[in-house]
Amino acid sequence: MMRFYSNENFPLEMVKALRNFGYDVLTSYESGRANQGISDDEVWVILKVQKSRLPKTF
Repeated sequence: MMRFYSNENFPLEMVKALRNFGYDVLTSYESGRANQGISDDEVWVILKVQKSRLPKTF
């Protein structure tokens, strides 16, 4: 199963929908990284190091 990471720009309703379909979604709020101005490139680096989640953003 794919694991996703959503930033604060990704709609919470979409997070809920993905979770309802059984996907593991971690939000930036849940990870303590919300509203910190972290660039998408930095998020990719963080997730690449963790090798655990595919970022979802708008």
